[in-house]
Amino acid sequence: MFGLFKGKKPIEWSAMAGNPHSEAGLKAILSHDWTTIDALYAQQNASDRYDWISILSDEFPLDYDFPDNLSSAASLTVLGGLYVGLAKRVRGAGMASTVSNDAIQKMFAAAKEAYGALFMASELAPQDSVPIAIHLRAAVAASDSSDTVFELVERLHQTTETTLFGPLNYMTHQLEKWMGSQEDMWRLARHYTENAPNPAWHALKAYAMIEDWLWYVAFTDDEDLKKFYSDKRTSGELKQEIDDLDAAFWDDLSTFTGELPISEKRFAHNYLAYLNYYLGDEKKALPHVEALGTYPSPMPWSYRMGTSKDLMKYWNRIRKSLDLDGFYQP
Repeated sequence: MFGLFKGKKPIEWSAMAGNPHSEAGLKAILSHDWTTIDALYAQQNASDRYDWISILSDEFPLDYDFPDNLSSAASLTVLGGLYVGLAKRVRGAGMASTVSNDAIQKMFAAAKEAYGALFMASELAPQDSVPIAIHLRAAVAASDSSDTVFELVERLHQTTETTLFGPLNYMTHQLEKWMGSQEDMWRLARHYTENAPNPAWHALKAYAMIEDWLWYVAFTDDEDLKKFYSDKRTSGELKQEIDDLDAAFWDDLSTFTGELPISEKRFAHNYLAYLNYYLGDEKKALPHVEALGTYPSPMPWSYRMGTSKDLMKYWNRIRKSLDLDGFYQP
């Protein structure tokens, strides 16, 4: 009888569901079938390749036997992505003050290995934006503030196949909590959204707004900056900026006729949903939440809910607050 009142369990969230090639890709990595990796890589557009590699880099075992004899650009790009994933995972998700020196050294070592593979990949395939985009992420892990980063950006701009994740990683690198400032990040956000190839790139500004919120509320010790940001929120100025950004996304999406990569569209809905829900008009998050269905991404939601194992429980709460049905196990 008491079992009747037990809460329903949410469906399980899996990163592997984010790309139709994830299962085959992970199987190929574990069996060192790099011919299949090359084939799967070739079947996808740049951003979906990047997202696929990100998924694999979160799922492969930490004791993986990394190969040292790869020669194709695609395989080297995936290898570099795995090393970047290793760097992220050995560091952990905690604040800098909670990360041990041993973890930091392991992170740097993995980032260094990624550099080697990704340099080779981009030399072999100079028009492919993906190895450069991943390399920029490796530069964050390596705390690299050298001219190498700006050389990578120049090469990124010369590639023929764009990916949102290259500019995103450059923006991350230029954050004040990494190697730049909030102003540097915003300069890039404005540049890349003004020259965007599709509507999803509007979400780079959503990313910037969320990073501002985190910085001014949780990180900076400058009381004047904290007050400035607080005043911007309470005056309604920030909400109006969010409303304008959301409207620009939907307006451009309604007339866009080109290819919109699945990963870029998902990125846009995740960041615009989060931005609207927590900092803007909660109800304007609803169409983005609906569009995401059963696959929200851990970022940026993990800023609120912690680890991805609780993601669907948290997601169902969000949906319920918007009068949407949750997703539960039968």
